[in-house]
Amino acid sequence: MLYTSTRDNALSVESASAIEKGISVEGGLFVPAEIPAVDAQFFADLVDKTYIERAEAVLSLYLTDYTPEELHACVAGAYTVESGKILIDGVDVTHLPEYKRAKFIGRVF
Repeated sequence: MLYTSTRDNALSVESASAIEKGISVEGGLFVPAEIPAVDAQFFADLVDKTYIERAEAVLSLYLTDYTPEELHACVAGAYTVESGKILIDGVDVTHLPEYKRAKFIGRVF
């Protein structure tokens, strides 16, 4: 997905570049060039998902140049686990605070 600057809509970059830069060269904010279309089924599919799975589904619409694994690392590292475990190389990091889990996870943002 392309992001454009609020101060120069001729400037566009991929989501990873927008995140890396933070602010465009002329000081504008990066915003999506278009809002992804979703239908009622998209929202219906979210109902039975966990909070983390919902976050991944929504972010995947906007961060299209990230892999599902990268998005999962970002989301799983930022939210409290509702159920299950987070195992990284056999180490259970489920109940560690986010800042301690981050050392195990290659963070996207």
